Amino acid sequence: HAIVDSKGFGNPARELAVLAERRRRGQRITDLAWLRVRPWRRALAEAFERFAWRPGTAVEGVVRHGRQATSAAILLADWLHERLAASLTIEPVADGGGAGPEHVALRLPGVDVEVRLQDQRLVVHVTTEQHCHLPFAVAASRGSDGDLLAAAIDAA
Repeated sequence: HAIVDSKGFGNPARELAVLAERRRRGQRITDLAWLRVRPWRRALAEAFERFAWRPGTAVEGVVRHGRQATSAAILLADWLHERLAASLTIEPVADGGGAGPEHVALRLPGVDVEVRLQDQRLVVHVTTEQHCHLPFAVAASRGSDGDLLAAAIDAA
């Protein structure tokens, strides 16, 4: 079982593809960046509970990230593409310095979903044609690299 942190990859797009191929061949690999996007996945899944989702619905959006979060943004965008067939743009943010994404915005017919990192929380807004839901928050990943490494070891 190998534990890596793709946050430090020089070319995350290429190197994440290499990791994915190794996983397909059966190698056990845990990426700490994947653990960093868990709260984002949880927040987005909870957002989709606020409206009727139908597979095959067109989803477009953007994932914005800071300098150290390219791999986390790619992993989250890939997860959204796999789950929703979402067409996403990944954009760097000049002032973002965290190890995870800074902002995710999704547009579906009649629905807007926005998740923004604010004060160590992920604040989620869901707006439909019929209703503007009250925002809710999910705790962002607060774990240090050491905490994430311990979690990866425990999961092994």
